[in-house]
Amino acid sequence: RKSKYRNKYQDVSGENGRLLETLSETTGTSVDPRLSSLCVAEGNMDLKEFFAGIKKTLPLVIGSIPFGLAYGVMGAQSGLTVAEIAFMSLVVFAGAAQFMAVQMISQNVGLVFIVFSTLLINLRHLLMGLSLSPYLKKLRSSRLCVLAFGMTDESYAVTINHYQNSDKDE
Repeated sequence: RKSKYRNKYQDVSGENGRLLETLSETTGTSVDPRLSSLCVAEGNMDLKEFFAGIKKTLPLVIGSIPFGLAYGVMGAQSGLTVAEIAFMSLVVFAGAAQFMAVQMISQNVGLVFIVFSTLLINLRHLLMGLSLSPYLKKLRSSRLCVLAFGMTDESYAVTINHYQNSDKDE
C-alpha cells in the first residue's frame, strides 16, 4: 500500500526521510513527515537516534512494572482510590516520592508537607538535568519540559551514558 506521504518524503532530509518511508512500509500505515520535526532537535538528533533511545529505554519500562504494582497495592492499603493511585502515577515520575507520599497520606500528614517533602527528595533531578544540559542545549524549551517531566534515575543513566560514550567516539 502506498503512503499518502510518499511524495512528501523528499522534503524530509536524508536519513530521516528514508526512516519515515521504511516505518510507513513496515507498519502499512501512513506516517506524517511532520513526525520528523517532532523527533529531530534542530539537527542535533535524527530519527534513527530517537528510535535507538526508545529501544535502549524499553527494558526500563518493563522493569518498572513490579514497582508500579507494589505502589498500587500500597496505595490501596493506605485508602487511596484507584483514580487517585492512577492520577499520582501519571503526574509523579518518581517512585521514591510516590512511596513516601502514600506513607505520609496514610498517616494523615498535611498536603503542604507532602509536596515539600516530594520536592526535596527530587532535587537530585535538578543536578541530573544540569549535567545533561550541554548535550541538549539545541533543544527548544517545550521539548526540554517534556524531557524533564519524564526523566527518571534510570532514563538519566541511559541518556548520560549515551552522550558520554558518543563524545568518546568523536
